[in-house]
Amino acid sequence: MNSRRLWLPALAGLLLAATLAIASGPAPLDLVHVAVDRVLAELKARPELRDDGAGLRRLVEERVAPHFDFAALSRLALGKHWRAASPAQQARFTDEFHRLLVRTYSGYLGNYHGETIEYQAQPVTDEGRRAGVLTHIVATGRLPVTVEYSLYAGSDGWKIYNVSVEGISLVTTYRSSFDEEIRRESLDGLIDTLAARNAGECVTGQSAPGQAASAAC
Repeated sequence: MNSRRLWLPALAGLLLAATLAIASGPAPLDLVHVAVDRVLAELKARPELRDDGAGLRRLVEERVAPHFDFAALSRLALGKHWRAASPAQQARFTDEFHRLLVRTYSGYLGNYHGETIEYQAQPVTDEGRRAGVLTHIVATGRLPVTVEYSLYAGSDGWKIYNVSVEGISLVTTYRSSFDEEIRRESLDGLIDTLAARNAGECVTGQSAPGQAASAAC
C-alpha cells in the first residue's frame, strides 16, 4: 500500500483535532474581554488591592497569566540571544521574564481608577492562526490609550504573545533593552539583574505606556 495513503488520514485527524480545540475555546475578543473584566471587577470589589503588591500579583497570575505564552514572549524578547542560550538559561530567563511582566502588569493595575475599557476585534489572519484585539482605555479629561493584544491559535486555544501600547511593541522594546544589557554584561548578567529586580519591591507600572522597564530598579 502507498505509504502516503497511510499518513494522510492521520495528518487530517491531527489537523481536525487542533481545529476543534481552537473552536471550542473562547474567541480572541472574548478571551481578552473576559480576562480584563474579571480583574477590573475584582479591583472594584476590593479597592484595598491597589495598595497590596503581592495581592495584585496573585490576581494577575490567576486571571491574566494563563492567557499568555511566556515561552513565546521570552523567545521573541531575546531574539538571536535565545538561540545562543543553553536550555538552563532559557528556562531561567523565561521564569524571570514571566515574573517581571506580572509585576509590570500588576503595577499598572495599581493605578487603575475606574477608567472605561472599550474592546475592538481585529481581523483574523494567517489562515485563522493569528488575531489581534484592540482595547481603548478611556478616562475623562485625558486622551484614550490604545493597547493591542496579539494572539496566535495553539493546540490549547488562543494565547497572547505580544502587547503593544500606542503602537509600541512590548516585545520589540524589551528586545532592544535586553540586547544592550547582554552586550554590556552577558545573558547570565541580565538574568541575575532581572532576578534581583523581581526579588525587590519596586514595580514597573509607573513607566510611561509602551516604555520598557529598565533592568535596574
